[in-house]
Amino acid sequence: MGTERLAGLNPRSVVNNLWFPVKLWSLNLLYLMLVLATGCGYRAAYAPVAEGERLAVVPAPPLVGELDAIESALAGARDELARAGRLRAGEQYPRLVIEVVRLEEVAAGLASDGAGARARGTSIAVAGRAWIEPGPGSPPQRDTGDMQRVATYAPEGDLRVEGARYDQATRSAARSLGRALALRVLGRPTPAEEPL
Repeated sequence: MGTERLAGLNPRSVVNNLWFPVKLWSLNLLYLMLVLATGCGYRAAYAPVAEGERLAVVPAPPLVGELDAIESALAGARDELARAGRLRAGEQYPRLVIEVVRLEEVAAGLASDGAGARARGTSIAVAGRAWIEPGPGSPPQRDTGDMQRVATYAPEGDLRVEGARYDQATRSAARSLGRALALRVLGRPTPAEEPL
């Protein structure tokens, strides 16, 4: 009896009729997801700087004695903001505040000569953080948390050459830190640390 009813029907229409509830349910689900995704109030944790907002770059009160490292971090942040078209000259608000919190020096490799162990390489890590001050007395916004960048150099027997390499590695790591801090404030994903 059931086969007589299906004998005169097109097999394609039978299959389409069977799939109709599934198709309708999936369209309703898609519509529901679209409504929820656009109306849920989702915002990225590190939302980008507002369109057209330009930032001045200023140092926080120094926590380290290496002023070259602070200046290099500021220069790196200025480079990245200028590249993004978000740099403002001067110290007006809103401004990006850069704080260099720590410098570390670690032997990157050891070698033994007759007199004892010597460093074959030295790694310099510069750590810092940044935040935006929207106005005088306003609470800081978009704090990056601590970030760290590393540069390595090979020590030399001559102390003058070694001092110059140390300074160059410190400036390189600090400039890289400044760039990373600016990228994080602009809302771009950036790793917090490089291994030491």
